[in-house]
Amino acid sequence: MKLIPLLLLTALLSGQALAAPHSLLWADLNANANASSVFERINPELNGQQVVIPGFVIENSVASHLGDDHHHQADSDQPTITVLSPQPEICFHKPPPPANQLIQVKLLPGVKVKATEGKPVYLIGELQVEKHLSGLFSTAYTLVVSDTAEYPSQ
Repeated sequence: MKLIPLLLLTALLSGQALAAPHSLLWADLNANANASSVFERINPELNGQQVVIPGFVIENSVASHLGDDHHHQADSDQPTITVLSPQPEICFHKPPPPANQLIQVKLLPGVKVKATEGKPVYLIGELQVEKHLSGLFSTAYTLVVSDTAEYPSQ
């Protein structure tokens, strides 16, 4: 993803009353590359930070087969597990990106995020270092989304 649109978005957001979120790149999530476990490669300094990060929203419709920390009612009108990925169209039948390169998405009330086929979006909110394990994929981060912004089309 291009850095210029991310910097422009951050500059626009800095005029708000709240502190501007930190522009986050996917490489910032990966720390301690020599660690043996992917969960040891997280960046603990990001915990609690207000961030803006571009990515691809992936909604997993098989949440009924996952652990207790996810929505597991197949007929629920609540979102299923939603993750932000640095890659479009990740497949859960192939090895997904490592846990420190997937972000579980939780929405604040009134915030709507929709998976857009192969199109990136900016998500803005508080990043939390949280380990989530499932049978299909794992995440090392959660983003509590307070706002979204369109990614500029080219």
